[in-house]
Amino acid sequence: MQNNGFQIVSVSYPGSQGGGAILPNPELGKAQPREYPDIIALPPANSTIDVVLNESKGMFSKSGLEKDLEKILRYKAESKLKAALKETLFVAQVIDKNKQLKNIVIGVAFGMKNGTTTDWQPDNVDFIFRIVNRNQWAIGIFKQEMRDLIKKIEGKTTFPTVYKLAKGADTNPKLF
Repeated sequence: MQNNGFQIVSVSYPGSQGGGAILPNPELGKAQPREYPDIIALPPANSTIDVVLNESKGMFSKSGLEKDLEKILRYKAESKLKAALKETLFVAQVIDKNKQLKNIVIGVAFGMKNGTTTDWQPDNVDFIFRIVNRNQWAIGIFKQEMRDLIKKIEGKTTFPTVYKLAKGADTNPKLF
């Protein structure tokens, strides 16, 4: 997939933290909790969007998605978290200290099998990135400013073949 001119600031992979820790309680010093959105990105310079935050799940799980979404939606509403995000971006040397974060775009990403249905309502997200059966991707965009930046919204993936070996199972690996 093309990056559409977005600058990736930080990526936090499962089981590890990215390089862009957000420190929401600086008064606690080293004891403060650190937050790691899965992706922090800046849009192209000509955008009215200030920063994009994304939380990614493996396979679609309504409860897991809602939990992660609740976590990153706080960055739109809580001034303390906006200030912490701004400081992270400043320390990463990708924004000026005077930059105001007024337009934070929130997205979620997940995999799913073809035919998956749910009653989950994405009322608060600005975009959804999904991968279907590991071979097709698509983006649902609900914020016009984001739509203006992303020209291609679906395509084929180029993921490598993945095998999973199960202990005690037959000797033929499962292909996913």
